[in-house]
Amino acid sequence: MKTKNSNQKQNGKAPSTESLLAKAAATKKLAKAARAHLKLVKAEFKQARKAFKQARKAAKRARKEAKSVVKMLNGKVAKAAEKAKAPVKKEKSHVARAAARATAKTNGGHAVTVPMLSNLGTQEAPRTAAQS
Repeated sequence: MKTKNSNQKQNGKAPSTESLLAKAAATKKLAKAARAHLKLVKAEFKQARKAFKQARKAAKRARKEAKSVVKMLNGKVAKAAEKAKAPVKKEKSHVARAAARATAKTNGGHAVTVPMLSNLGTQEAPRTAAQS
């Protein structure tokens, strides 16, 4: 039975300590460069995610503003269409306007008329006389 040879040979030569140290140093440099590259990629990825989130928020805000503008424009268009379709109202006569103003002024700006207390007293006298 053959036993394995403990000496590792490269192209028929035994490795020297200098070559092993050079390989270790090269590997160390590679690991350092890979670590730096990984940090750079992570930083870029973090920035990309942040930019994506900002863009998504901006797009959402823009859609919301566009929707509100469309609603506002649709409302104005609908109101303009209603105004155009609405029949022309006849103007009130001068007397009717004056009466409306008088009721508004006497009732403190309210259109509903409220009976005055002095009027109630005059109406109660005939009732009490009729009941006796």
